[in-house]
Amino acid sequence: MEGVRVIDKEKATRYTACYLAILGICFMTLGYFIEELSERHLILIIACFIPINLVILVFYLIAQSRNIN
Repeated sequence: MEGVRVIDKEKATRYTACYLAILGICFMTLGYFIEELSERHLILIIACFIPINLVILVFYLIAQSRNIN
């Protein structure tokens, strides 16, 4: 992809750091629930966990796409 460049590298770094922090918090929360909940509740949480992470990923990619020329 020749000719593609990041407009603001500092902004791209902030977006990436926020995305990874949110993703880390989600995984830590999931790890806590794995230990504490029954299997039935755990399946429900995982069923919600996957779409939430996908929505976060879409917002991250949209934000990064606006930062690329």
